[in-house]
Amino acid sequence: MKKSTFIFNLLATTAMAAGAQADVISGTGWSFNQETGLLKIEAEATNNGAMVGNFDSSAPWVNNGAIGAVNIKKIEFGEGVTSVGGFSNDWYPGLESVSFPSTLEKIEYYAFDGTPVSDLTFKDGTSNLEIGDYAFNDCLQLSSIELPDNLTKIGTYAFTGHNIASVTIPDNVTSIGDSAFSMSSGTFTSVVFGNLNFENLELGYESFYDLLSNVTAYCPNEACVNKAYTAGPGEAKLYSKDSDGVYTLSDVGMYASIEDMVNDTNMCDTHDACVALIASRSIISNGNGDSGNNGSVSNNSGSQTAPKRIYTVEEARQAVEAAGTDTVNVRIRYK
Repeated sequence: MKKSTFIFNLLATTAMAAGAQADVISGTGWSFNQETGLLKIEAEATNNGAMVGNFDSSAPWVNNGAIGAVNIKKIEFGEGVTSVGGFSNDWYPGLESVSFPSTLEKIEYYAFDGTPVSDLTFKDGTSNLEIGDYAFNDCLQLSSIELPDNLTKIGTYAFTGHNIASVTIPDNVTSIGDSAFSMSSGTFTSVVFGNLNFENLELGYESFYDLLSNVTAYCPNEACVNKAYTAGPGEAKLYSKDSDGVYTLSDVGMYASIEDMVNDTNMCDTHDACVALIASRSIISNGNGDSGNNGSVSNNSGSQTAPKRIYTVEEARQAVEAAGTDTVNVRIRYK
């Protein structure tokens, strides 16, 4: 009886292991999890870093795995991939999320056109990144996006037809094409410009035009305002940020962050109240207030680098524990 039971358990375990392995189809430089719908693409599956995903002979997982296009829900590009294209709705009608690597340099023309993608994740990169014409055209499920700091160019109609409510343009952007964020069916209400070089910024015709013309551009200076009006938003407003990190909107309202200002939430009655609100949200160990620098904590074994972004008390506590010390000199870090 014991021997039979042992054999049965062995067979069951083997069957389970075989089933688990069968859930993943793989080939050179790629793998697909049939249960989660995740397609991972490494640089080995590309042509010198360029990935063309057309669901025909140009996509290696088609001939190797015969994966149904509609079953691919997520795509994760590995490090070393430099450009992507050919992942439009014609080929990937079930695509919901995409994760890009730090090595990415170009999202090609019509790359994800018409897909139901709702989640885009960009890793910090060092190379200049371009989002090509029509790259995310008619991605109607896209309701929010955080553009990466290394982004320099946004192509014509790149995000035309979307449900994004607000977007912040990174400081390194030098060109935004015609109608880049147009046709949002009224959901798009604000665009925040930071410290871009507005004198040299190429801002296309009606870059931020909305069907209801209700887009507000938040600008740090007059040069930005002049550019923003040509881009098509319904209204342009000036914001300023003082040395305490308090944002003032057209000398009317004071806010602790751009997000508060754009959403018109948590307006501070006084400057000190704004500073207190910033302090409650954003702290860093031994930080100097400069968002480009790391903080540090010290212990008997020397200094250790704390994470670049510490915005909560819990994150600060974890940084202290990681450094192996019970106390730390904490100061406000302004966003």
